[in-house]
Amino acid sequence: MLLAFKKRGTDTHGEYRDFANITENDPNLLKLDRSNKSTDGNNHGKRLHRCRPPGGVDIPFPRRLHMVLSKAEEEGFGHIISWQRHGRCFLVHEPKLFEQVKCLNIKYNSFQRQLNLYGFRRLSRGADRGCYYHEQFLRGKAFLCRFIARTRIKGT
Repeated sequence: MLLAFKKRGTDTHGEYRDFANITENDPNLLKLDRSNKSTDGNNHGKRLHRCRPPGGVDIPFPRRLHMVLSKAEEEGFGHIISWQRHGRCFLVHEPKLFEQVKCLNIKYNSFQRQLNLYGFRRLSRGADRGCYYHEQFLRGKAFLCRFIARTRIKGT
């Protein structure tokens, strides 16, 4: 098993892979990038594969969200949405003011739907209660966003 993907602990949804120590040029990441086979039926054992933006969008939702979170403080909307201190999840502090974040150009309900479609989980207990988490969405690791796949919806 690769050290960068070593399973650590468990959460309410089972085991997870830790991507915090992986770099953009890591040869193990490049090997996984070429593979699009699934090792089992769920997301936790799924091999990584590069995802094309759905619907012909220029910047896929996870990448755009990462850019917004990365510049939240300097753009003056860190009080509305920001990374947690450890950089593994983010919090929407003011859902009512969310539409003021012009970079996202999305309503809060639609934002929540996009998060669900891309596999983000809302944490319901602990110090990060209310935060959104995805194992491949980490502060300073925008290159991992290309591996976050959108769930296909029947008929679209």
